[in-house]
Amino acid sequence: MESNILLFMSRLSFLEKLAESLGGDVHKEKEKRVDLLELPKECSGIKPILIKQGVLKEVKKGDRVIAYARVRMKQEPDQLPKYSVGMKNFSKNEESEGKISEETFNLWYPKYLERPQSKKRYKMDNGWTIDLKEDGKITAEYEYKNPDDIEKMPTEWKKA
Repeated sequence: MESNILLFMSRLSFLEKLAESLGGDVHKEKEKRVDLLELPKECSGIKPILIKQGVLKEVKKGDRVIAYARVRMKQEPDQLPKYSVGMKNFSKNEESEGKISEETFNLWYPKYLERPQSKKRYKMDNGWTIDLKEDGKITAEYEYKNPDDIEKMPTEWKKA
């Protein structure tokens, strides 16, 4: 019984953190994504960023996801992991993120999340990032403000 109360209280604290993050650091974000058949050879010389994340709640309009809340652990090479809760609004191209503790992250990941995932992210010199997910799926992504700013994807990268 006591463990259930502690779990409830930690979830309540988590939701408070989520509410705080909504009024915080909101930034615009647009992305172009392309699925790849294999990891580009350029990734072999790059230490990946380790990411674990999952969706807390989605907001849908019909079958289309228009916003979601998620938790994330992000560990840059040779650094300690950082834990966060975030909101993403696709129609406004906005994202907001706030810090949470490792303990709060561990209460949610992976048991209480939709589509928990673990991946390695490779930041390329050309502005693209490559995500290698634990299921083997590979995605190239480019964040931009103006579509004309997108660096052309190398032709040797094999699209799925």
